[in-house]
Amino acid sequence: MNATCNGGGSVMEPSELEISGERGSMAILMAMGLVAFLGVAALAVDMGYVYTARRQLQVAADAGALAGVRELATSQSVAEANAIAKAQQVATANKLVGGAIPINTATDIQFGSWASPTFTVNGTPKNALRVTLRKTSGTTQGPLALLFGPTVGLNSVEITASGTAVLAAVDMILVLDTSSSMVYDTVWTTCTKLTTGTTVRVGDKWTNSSCGCGTPNASGYQPFDTLRASAKIFISDFNPIVDQLAMETFANTAKSPINRTLISPFTTVSSTIDAITTPDFCNGARYTNIGDGIAKGVAELRSVRARASTAKIIVLVSDGAPTCNSTGSCTGSLSDTNAGKVFARQQAAVAGGYGIVIHGVSLGLQADRPLMQDIAQATGGSEHFANSAADLTGVFAEIRGRIPVQLVN
Repeated sequence: MNATCNGGGSVMEPSELEISGERGSMAILMAMGLVAFLGVAALAVDMGYVYTARRQLQVAADAGALAGVRELATSQSVAEANAIAKAQQVATANKLVGGAIPINTATDIQFGSWASPTFTVNGTPKNALRVTLRKTSGTTQGPLALLFGPTVGLNSVEITASGTAVLAAVDMILVLDTSSSMVYDTVWTTCTKLTTGTTVRVGDKWTNSSCGCGTPNASGYQPFDTLRASAKIFISDFNPIVDQLAMETFANTAKSPINRTLISPFTTVSSTIDAITTPDFCNGARYTNIGDGIAKGVAELRSVRARASTAKIIVLVSDGAPTCNSTGSCTGSLSDTNAGKVFARQQAAVAGGYGIVIHGVSLGLQADRPLMQDIAQATGGSEHFANSAADLTGVFAEIRGRIPVQLVN
């Protein structure tokens, strides 16, 4: 049907009216859809914002726990105070999109024991630390303010993250040099001669003309007497509930006053150190077999007494170069010395292959530091130099601080 003119006006066909109405409805629907889309987009942005903040808070909690628990490896008299300070320092140094990271050291840093999968607050042994970070009501910074949430009536959300770190339990062996050079200038001897016919060397402080091994001498305490005292302090910082220690000595060969046995009553190790009152050279052993010391330490750390889940560590202390080869020939000749270095490096490589870490302590100016560095490097360990009692105490503290730590949840 055609439209008809009526008084100069026009009449729209029904189909045109329907199209116009549909266009109006579509505009309304599009407007409503746009509002919904913007709401969903805003929600998505806020969800990403919350996720990022939560992740950053977790990273900060983990970092604080790892930094703090490492302090528990140091002297127990100051460990907790240092752990709190370090955990706070590292955790709050991290960034948070919602502002500063708050921490209440009185409530949010907890010490305790970890026995998988449980963390026991104030439990013993205190080998673990938990750091909790909060963006919640009642904290200094308050909850996390949302960016677009207020448009739909949601102003903020509360987020919390906890990180728990633990000191690894260790099986560790002290491998100590007791060759003749280790007892120059100690309370063990008043000799002016090592053995009959051996000339005293410049710097030796032996005080009379006969070999009197075992006779106290008040003139000096270097180097082995200092080593004994420092080693006792060192082992006292380990925990007999979770750690095992052993000790062996070496000169011409490696031997063990306690059969190289890994044990947890550390009083036995300490008393054994005290009981070493006769230097090996007084019994005819004058040389240095570093390779054998490492080999027998490795054997014990792979014995039935070693535990599968522990960190395996050898602390090797020597003041000289090896003078014995792999066959046990100890002449002090250049060929035996060179062969002894090869033997020591070979045994270090074996240790590294089994995941055993060697920390070397070069004691005094005559120590073969390049060799000790090679030994440590082959196992992922460290080499340290000590030329005095104060140096040695500091070295042992540094090695203690290298005990592995790990996040457990």
